[in-house]
Amino acid sequence: MKKVVIVLPCYNEGKELKEKVTFLRNYLQQLSNEYGFEYIISDDCSSDDTKKVGESILGVHTISYENHLGKGAAVKNGIQYALKNIDFDYLLFMDIDLSTELNAVEPALKLLEEYPFVLGSRYDKESKILIKQPISRRLVSKISRLIIKTMFHLKVKDSQCGFKGMNKETAQFIVDRARVEKFAFDVEYLYILKLNKIAYKSLPVRWNDDRDSRVKVISSSLNFFRDLFKLKRKKKYYVAK
Repeated sequence: MKKVVIVLPCYNEGKELKEKVTFLRNYLQQLSNEYGFEYIISDDCSSDDTKKVGESILGVHTISYENHLGKGAAVKNGIQYALKNIDFDYLLFMDIDLSTELNAVEPALKLLEEYPFVLGSRYDKESKILIKQPISRRLVSKISRLIIKTMFHLKVKDSQCGFKGMNKETAQFIVDRARVEKFAFDVEYLYILKLNKIAYKSLPVRWNDDRDSRVKVISSSLNFFRDLFKLKRKKKYYVAK
């Protein structure tokens, strides 16, 4: 049986956290003959009771830290915790709003038998966006994709989908080099893979926009673009010696 860690980065998600984790665990019971799952709630210093709620859920690891740093930090801390404390074969991370439908989990795990890294994609031909983002966020997303394509020449249509997976070796390789703490961390991961000629594979997903998202479009976009230019200059840190 393959062992799988699922990292759930969280910020102020206390209200629905237990419900979402319960739904996720119940759904994945259908895969329990092939996979054993461990869950990590990685709290990005929430100002609500996210940490307290997480710690109340039996059988789930909950970690936190003192300062609110960003989603990239929450994902990285979750991966680092898994590498130090859990024996696993594969690791997935996904948004706690479960905006990517969970039927993506099984095909992602199957792909990880062949590829070191898998990323969900909302823009492949077989993908389906069931609830679209507001026009302002769609515009920012389109501009972001154009900038990313121009700067990094990544062979993906969607770097920012919150559903991704990797094997244990790749997880270690990435966190040893990753430095971005906010939303550009997805691009950083893919840039690290590209520079080191590590294969990755896109997976078409069914996706719903979360209208209750905590993301502030303008400030997050400015931070995102700033971090893109920063990580472009960090090439020397990303290439294995």
